[in-house]
Amino acid sequence: MISTKKKVSDLPWRLLLIEAFLVVASVFLALALEDWQQSRAENKVAERALQGFIDEMQINCRKITNVKAYHDGILSGERNPQGVQIGLLRNDAWDVVKTTGGAPHLDYEILAKMGEISALQGDHRAVVQAYIQALFGLALQFKEDQEWHLAGERGVINELVGIQSDLLESYQSLLHLVEREYQSSIDTRRVCSSI
Repeated sequence: MISTKKKVSDLPWRLLLIEAFLVVASVFLALALEDWQQSRAENKVAERALQGFIDEMQINCRKITNVKAYHDGILSGERNPQGVQIGLLRNDAWDVVKTTGGAPHLDYEILAKMGEISALQGDHRAVVQAYIQALFGLALQFKEDQEWHLAGERGVINELVGIQSDLLESYQSLLHLVEREYQSSIDTRRVCSSI
């Protein structure tokens, strides 16, 4: 009778080991490539979210610098307030950064500064909204023999100017962090260029 079974010693072990190594290596290479592609996509989302935050900063910075002379004139006593000359600052880009999944892929210092800026913008918004509510309350009670409360407006403007000053400093600080971390992939050239 003819035996069809091969002995273990007759198997091409060297060829089997090479083949097994190539299979394992190709699986690891495929996993590494997939991980690299996913990381690259996540970094792009983070960079887009960061660019959106910086674009929002530019809009807010322009609003702040456009009324700086008016505010300085009021605080120096050179002119009487004629209402708050700046409206609500935009403050939605921070939510976009958090909800798009970009936050975990940004540097911690950058994230911390973005959170600080968002909080300052929220404070600014709250002061403006309180001022508007007070104006409506006064308008409903206004009689012809009463004057608008100039000291109150001056106080609101003083508080806003303090927040705006902190914002402009924080904007510059964030821009330096972004330039250090991302060099040229994030456009920061036109942000707050007038200060």
